[in-house]
Amino acid sequence: MFYPSRWTWLKADAYRKLGDRPRVSRLVDEMAAKGLPIAKASSPLWLLESAAGMPSKVKDNLGPLLLVYKSDGGEVLASLVQGFLNQGDRSSADQALRLWNELYEQDPKAAFWQGVFSTANYDLDIALESFQRAIELDPQEPRARQELAEVYLEKANFEEARAMFEWLMKNDHE
Repeated sequence: MFYPSRWTWLKADAYRKLGDRPRVSRLVDEMAAKGLPIAKASSPLWLLESAAGMPSKVKDNLGPLLLVYKSDGGEVLASLVQGFLNQGDRSSADQALRLWNELYEQDPKAAFWQGVFSTANYDLDIALESFQRAIELDPQEPRARQELAEVYLEKANFEEARAMFEWLMKNDHE
């Protein structure tokens, strides 16, 4: 059976992915008013705020949020890592990445965010390995290829960068 509150939550989570805070906030208020548990109702808004650099609610409610997102807990951890990176808190971002890799070792998003973290720390060898791992786990993911191309450029590996950019153009990812 499909319940209206589930549909409302799915809409709120979709708007979160689009970054539409006003709609997410309105839908969260609507779900809370209808009695949906606070962690479930507020989760799309908390993840949106975390990715924008305010990760405290996600950090404080990590366990319940991982239960809400179940098999897609990478969404929760991605917003947490992104929030910590936006705050400049590399230590907390590193802790979240280690947890993520322990819980979801085959998640290409974990490898992608490890690459982003390593790039931010100018550890280009680890970034290179991480983006290559993300591509290995999800060969059609364009963001990992884009970031890998940027790392290749930074390391002056121009032929490898060109190959990545050509793949992106060929596969219609600009």
